[in-house]
Amino acid sequence: MPSIVTITFSPCIDKSTSIPRLMPERKLRCAVPVLEPGGGGINVARAIQKLGGSAVALFPAGGYTGKYFIELLEKERVPSILVETKNETRENIVVRENETNLQYRFVMPGASLSEKEAQLCLQIIQQLQPAPDYIVASGSLPPGAGPARCSSTCKNRRISSWGLRRWRSPSLPTGDSLNSALGPGMTGPEMRSR
Repeated sequence: MPSIVTITFSPCIDKSTSIPRLMPERKLRCAVPVLEPGGGGINVARAIQKLGGSAVALFPAGGYTGKYFIELLEKERVPSILVETKNETRENIVVRENETNLQYRFVMPGASLSEKEAQLCLQIIQQLQPAPDYIVASGSLPPGAGPARCSSTCKNRRISSWGLRRWRSPSLPTGDSLNSALGPGMTGPEMRSR
């Protein structure tokens, strides 16, 4: 089986719940929330795990929410490589309105990464031995891991030393994305982010 490493620069805890009806200026009684580890590459690693495969998830995380994020990932037995950060890991909220079956997604901004934290993520990938067969970079880039930094690092130094057969970036949201960071020919097709 090929080795797979996923990269998620902006992981999150996804909190999902439902309400009978969305109404302004009212207290809305929610169903018991479901908390899951999330973010582009994290979701890819979780899906591979659920299908009987194995992928190692690389991500930055910090603070109380970062510790809880790691617990959630460990419960699903997804192997991981953590880059500890000083800032809290973000949380998102998904609310389904039962009356209409519409889903509302409240996506919080990712925590800033310091220069050192962003570089450490990229250095870990470069130093993996043996080099993975596939690297899946998916998700948004938080402040501090902008396209210019990732682009120069990945294009000029990293990709050639990895010895990879494939580089895929299957699901990237709009805005500062890994697709713009890595440039043409370096990523797969951009699809609508969930």
